[in-house]
Amino acid sequence: MLDVDERYSISPRVVTSINLLPVDNGGTHVNSFYEIIKEFFPSKAKKLNLKFQPNDVLSGLRIYFSLELEKPDYSSQSKDKLINRKETLSKLLVKLKLELEKYFLKNNEVLTELLTFFDDYRKRLDSKKIKTNGSGKRASTKFTKLRDCTGSHGELYVVEGDSAGGGFIDCRNAKLHAILPLKGKIPSILNQEDILKNKEIGELIQALGCGVGPNFNLSGLRYSKVICGVDPDADGGHIFCLMTIALASLVPDIIKSGHYYLAKIPLYAINRPKSFIPLWTPEELTKARNNNEPILRIKGLGELNPWQLKICCIDEKSRKLIKVKYTKDIKKIMGLFSDVSKKRELLLGV
Repeated sequence: MLDVDERYSISPRVVTSINLLPVDNGGTHVNSFYEIIKEFFPSKAKKLNLKFQPNDVLSGLRIYFSLELEKPDYSSQSKDKLINRKETLSKLLVKLKLELEKYFLKNNEVLTELLTFFDDYRKRLDSKKIKTNGSGKRASTKFTKLRDCTGSHGELYVVEGDSAGGGFIDCRNAKLHAILPLKGKIPSILNQEDILKNKEIGELIQALGCGVGPNFNLSGLRYSKVICGVDPDADGGHIFCLMTIALASLVPDIIKSGHYYLAKIPLYAINRPKSFIPLWTPEELTKARNNNEPILRIKGLGELNPWQLKICCIDEKSRKLIKVKYTKDIKKIMGLFSDVSKKRELLLGV
C-alpha cells in the first residue's frame, strides 16, 4: 500500500480507483490518508531528534487505493472527486493506523531509513532557500529542475529533456546520483555574460557550486563527476558539443581536472523479457544477429524503461563513460559554433 521511492519531489503521485473510475484530484479518502501519514512520521521522528515538516513525508510518495463503497458521493457529474464525509471511512482509517504501527514495529530499519530520508530532504530544501532583501521572507529554491542526491560528492547527470530526466530519476540511487534535465539547445555563443543569461546554463552553474570567473573555486564543486547524457544521434552530439563549449568557456578547470564525462549510449541492445544487454561494438551487434537475438534499436534515451536506462547509463558495472579531455585548441573548436564568418575562416582558412 505504501511505497516511497527515491525521488525528491514535494508533489506526491496519487493513482486511485473508485468503481474503476480514475480519481486524480484528491478527495476524502486521499486527504484522510495524507492526514494520517503526516501525523504518523513526524511523531516517530521526535525520538530520533529528526526535524522535518509534515508535508515533507509526501516527498516521492506513491499511493494506490482500492476502495469499495456502498454509497459513493462525488463532487460533480464527472465523478472526478470523492466527497463522502470522513466518518464514512472511519473504520478503514483506524485500521490503516494500526497497520502502519504493526508494519514499522516489525521493520524498524525501514522506518529509520524513511525518517532520515525526510530529514535530509528538509535540510536540502532549507540550505537552498534564499532570503529576499530586508523582508525576511524566503524565496523559492535556486534549482527549479535539479533532483539532487543526498550524499556528498555524488555524480551529476545533465540529460536531454524532461522525458529522459524522468527515466534517470526513476532508476538512480538518490544517495549518489543527481539529475538535471536541460530543455532545448544551449545557445552557441562565446560571450560569457550572454551564456550565463541562458536559464539552462545558469541552473547548471548553480548546481555545480564552484562559481565562475574570478569567483571560481574548484574545491566548491559539489560532484565528483559531471556526466552529459544525450541521445546517440546528431542532435544529441550537437547538444554535447554546446554543453562542453559552455563548460570550457565558464569553468574550464572542471574539464582539466578530469571531472567531466560523456555517457556512451549504445545504438543497439539485446532486449529479452528479463534481460537487457547493450551492444557497444559492431562485432557484438553482428554476433547477436548471427545468434538470432531480439535486438532493439535505441533511438533515444526517453524510449528506454528505467531499468534499461540504469544498465546503459547508471550501473557502474555495465555503463561506459568517456572522460572528456581539455585541449589547447578549444578556442578553435568553440569558433565552429560561433557566427558564419568565424566558421568560414576556420574551415576554409579565409
